[in-house]
Amino acid sequence: MASVFLLIGIFLGYFLKARKLIKGLKERENWTLKKKQVTIVETKKEDVPFVSTTLPFIMGGLILLGNVIYVKLKYSQFPDDISYHWNIQGLVTGSIAKTPLSIFLLPGIQLFILIIMFFLSVCKAIKGSIRCGRS
Repeated sequence: MASVFLLIGIFLGYFLKARKLIKGLKERENWTLKKKQVTIVETKKEDVPFVSTTLPFIMGGLILLGNVIYVKLKYSQFPDDISYHWNIQGLVTGSIAKTPLSIFLLPGIQLFILIIMFFLSVCKAIKGSIRCGRS
């Protein structure tokens, strides 16, 4: 794992060195002098109607519903001990007993995230009419 971070550090070092060299070259040769700036990606905020932003939540809700139905139908087929962690040799180092809580935990997390994202979307859509967490 440490070797991955070492490689990332080395590549970052090379990137920063090359960036500094290119920046110096651009300044020395006046590449940006009297050049018109062109916007490739529009970064201005667009006012998207609230109705068009509900589709992702409907799809997320359908996926969540599908997961809950699937888990409910397959509950009896889950093993009594559910493994959730393995060591580097592939041996189980962590498991949990099969209970409704342990089985429905993942769909519960999905529901929690969906509710938070929906709330944030509503706050953004009605911007200003309520204070959505700001004091």
